[in-house]
Amino acid sequence: MDWHYENTLKYGDTWTFTVIGQPRRIMTSNPLNIEHILKKNFENYEKGVAFKERMHDFLGDGIFNVDGDQWKDQRKTASNIFNVIFL
Repeated sequence: MDWHYENTLKYGDTWTFTVIGQPRRIMTSNPLNIEHILKKNFENYEKGVAFKERMHDFLGDGIFNVDGDQWKDQRKTASNIFNVIFL
């Protein structure tokens, strides 16, 4: 976390880095970018096969490790949690 924080201070709220043998990573703490990625344009930010395979033991086939229709179905189910009306 310190490394991420220091790079955010150094490079701004959105920056990239690479690790040998891995795809480029993009880090952002900008709320507008986060909304764009997670809400408004999610279909353009797939996790991809390599990520899913590496994370499957930890995340399984849950909402944080799927794309496309599987993600939409799980998000729809999860969104019901936030639409409960308490009387």
